[in-house]
Amino acid sequence: MDQAIAGLVLDAVTPASLDLAIQVFEEMRRREDEVDRLHEDKLQRVRYEAEMARRQFMLVNPENRLVADALEREWNERLKVLHSAEQAYAEWCKKRLKVLSPESRDKILKLTQDLPTVWSHPRTAPKDKKRMLRLVIEDVTLIKRGKEIDLKVRWRGGALTETSIPIPPNGPEARRTPANLLNQIA
Repeated sequence: MDQAIAGLVLDAVTPASLDLAIQVFEEMRRREDEVDRLHEDKLQRVRYEAEMARRQFMLVNPENRLVADALEREWNERLKVLHSAEQAYAEWCKKRLKVLSPESRDKILKLTQDLPTVWSHPRTAPKDKKRMLRLVIEDVTLIKRGKEIDLKVRWRGGALTETSIPIPPNGPEARRTPANLLNQIA
């Protein structure tokens, strides 16, 4: 079930949360480096197997056609596996995160000093604000208790922020003329 709360109540980006996002990005990059190393190890193994199949084929006596045909099929299969592994690695390289250079990290950290300006700047689209939040927030839990909502924000990295906010009025209630004003008019 989707729940919505007015955005002005939940603006929660802080310099600390942006710094946390950078740490998360760097951890993701380290993990991607490990996956990259695994891809390279697999490619090296598949290349070795293809080379061994080629050598076996080249060493067979051409007069022994049945063995030569079987070794040629094996070599072709190894070449297909090598080709698909190389394509998978190329696709992986396209999807990898870009490396965060020290200069880029410094620029982002400088932005944290003036985050309220960046956040409220007219050229910062809601889409960009959502992206910033997705970098730092793991999940949000909303629990309705009476006339308040308990809000729990779990940040990437494990930190937890808890607060309670009043339930905003629904559309008709927000536009309804207050009773004390109606009494003054009557």
